[in-house]
Amino acid sequence: MLVVAYQGARTPKQNIFYDKSGAEKIAQKLTDYARRKGIKFSDLINQFTDLPQQSKLPLLSAKQPSLPDFLKPALKLGVGQISDPADSPFGYLIFRRVLVELVTASHILITYEGVLRATKKRDRKEARILAEQLLKDLKRGKDFAELAREHSDGPSGPKGGDLGRFTRGQMVPEFDQAVFNLKPGEVSGVVETQFGYHIIKRIK
Repeated sequence: MLVVAYQGARTPKQNIFYDKSGAEKIAQKLTDYARRKGIKFSDLINQFTDLPQQSKLPLLSAKQPSLPDFLKPALKLGVGQISDPADSPFGYLIFRRVLVELVTASHILITYEGVLRATKKRDRKEARILAEQLLKDLKRGKDFAELAREHSDGPSGPKGGDLGRFTRGQMVPEFDQAVFNLKPGEVSGVVETQFGYHIIKRIK
């Protein structure tokens, strides 16, 4: 989402020079330019938006009961399409709809001393051996959620390792690549990240 603010709009940016009419003209010019072949919308956001922390919207649904009217144009777009400027309390909004890849997954996390948020006093070798043993147990038919509750060092452990639903890019790169390469129901090998060793199960 690209925002073109005007005087009086709710934006933390200082020195907004456009009045509402001027901002509307700028927003329309940016929209026309964004629709040209070969133009990267993300580059326009980086260069022109007046509300950078809102460049990405959460997942929107027409079923959301309190969805503001100024966000509704985004729901009418096809993937890759760019909206006309929509007036809002923050200025004129220009939306581009992107394809969002979603997964639901669980994991077992084995930490060791030196990783981020380590919770156990074990070394890297010990952690790897434990992770490999748990992977063998899973291949023998042990229940993933049960093993996660018993052995996972992550905060999702008590929930059977359940991480819920998330999009591509939300997790660290090694985890992200592993989970999106799995098919629903599949379990990864041992994956190392800055948090330790993971065994990942894709649910959906």
